[in-house]
Parts: sequence; structure tokens; C-alpha cells
Amino acid sequence: MARGRAYSFGNGLGDSDDRDRFRHRRPPATNLSPVQLSLFVLAIGAGSIFLSHVNDAGFWLVKEYFGMTVGQTFKTWSLMETVLSVSGLIAVLAVSLLVSLVM
Repeated sequence: MARGRAYSFGNGLGDSDDRDRFRHRRPPATNLSPVQLSLFVLAIGAGSIFLSHVNDAGFWLVKEYFGMTVGQTFKTWSLMETVLSVSGLIAVLAVSLLVSLVM
């Protein structure tokens, strides 16, 4: 422990310097217009499905329905989810470009 510095474990916030440093930070989405906020949410959604893994119920449905092995399903599912995620991100970026030209 450093000399002269008290650590607080009770409230999880650390000392007062830490609280003061983060007090005036605002979330990045607070200054967005409603259209920009919608595009922001869509971009997060598109990125969330990138390389989906085996905890997804759809993975197991595809595996059983098509009679594939886990390895085959993983390769197919990963490729499909990656293409879907990247194409969704490209679509959001295209709409964002159109919106910025109009506004």
C-alpha cells in the first residue's frame, strides 16, 4: 500500500479524487439526435452478432436440422454470422451517410 493514501473498499468508488475525475463524464450517446441514436443502436446490434458462439440456440437448431457435426456447424454458423454482422454494419454506415447528407 502506498504511504499516505487511504483506500476505500466499502463503497467501491475509491477515493474522492477518483469520483471527481469521473463526475463530469457523460455517455457518448447523450448528444446524438434521435436518428443518430437509432443508427448507434443498430450498429451495436450488428456488431453484437459478429462470431456468435455455441451458446446461441440457433446454432444447435441448425446443427440438428441439417445433421451437421459441431465443427461443420461452427464453421458455417461463424461465416453466416460474420457476413450478417458486416453487411448490417455497412448498411448502417450507408444510411448514416445518407442522413448526414440530408441533415
